[in-house]
Amino acid sequence: GENLGFAIPINTAKLVIERILKDKMVERSWIGTEWQEIKEYRNYKNQSKLEGVLLAHVEKGSPAEKAGLQAGDLVYQINHTPVSAVYKEELPRVRKFIAEIPVGSAVRFSLQRGNSTKEIILNTSQRGKFDGNEFICERWGLSVKEITPRIARNLNLPDETGGLISGVLNGSLADEA
Repeated sequence: GENLGFAIPINTAKLVIERILKDKMVERSWIGTEWQEIKEYRNYKNQSKLEGVLLAHVEKGSPAEKAGLQAGDLVYQINHTPVSAVYKEELPRVRKFIAEIPVGSAVRFSLQRGNSTKEIILNTSQRGKFDGNEFICERWGLSVKEITPRIARNLNLPDETGGLISGVLNGSLADEA
């Protein structure tokens, strides 16, 4: 990824290491949202003191979609805690706040939608693996990836059964087939 920073903040790394040593894994809550900073939104609304974070995208089939959250919602509190991201650099704090809520917990979102305010409650799910394990079938000239719950959801598959062909070598048996 060009011009992308993949650094992990030291406090996050320490927390993850402690939880792995203690519990052998780190559970993260997931609700299926992508967030956007409000700097330009403040300008558009001509409200320089506006606080909150914009909901940019809601994944299909996610807890957020099932509860009724929508792209364009301005969330200003999560579980009665004020949240705001005026600048892009503040977004990780919002994502971390949600990820650290215990999996399966009810979460209350206070938001503004259009000219009205709403309270929406949803239950978090466990954040699944983004990518499955991948292996190469050299004899056939293809690579196969494990289908994780997240991949199944993104591809609208009924479940995680089977494998995903992630690559085919030109001129191989798989290519000919």
